[in-house]
Amino acid sequence: MRRLETLSFLDGCRTYLARRRILVVNGHPDCRPERYCGALCEAYEDGARSAGLNVQRLDAGGVNAIPGGDDMPAALEKIGWADRLTVVFPLWLDRPPVPLTDLFGRFSGDPRFTAARRKTRRN
Repeated sequence: MRRLETLSFLDGCRTYLARRRILVVNGHPDCRPERYCGALCEAYEDGARSAGLNVQRLDAGGVNAIPGGDDMPAALEKIGWADRLTVVFPLWLDRPPVPLTDLFGRFSGDPRFTAARRKTRRN
């Protein structure tokens, strides 16, 4: 009987994890897989997928951060899709790279996300 309860619990965990949505953000301006940050992101994605998680990737260096740029709305949609963010980036002079700070600056200023944050804080 105890074995059946354990198997049922594990099936419930797998179902819960399969619904989990993770966005892996590569914050390095050069998003080639040969770079250390790119390799870390790729390894994380592979591990998460092998565990049955739903994973997408966003390369901050490939996003056009200029206001009105074509890539920014798609990047913001990916951030909104995710339950969890995994952000990999190098520190340069104790700061993250500019494309990453631009991306999150735009994210924090987007009214769709700031309204959701205010709603979450009230509850």
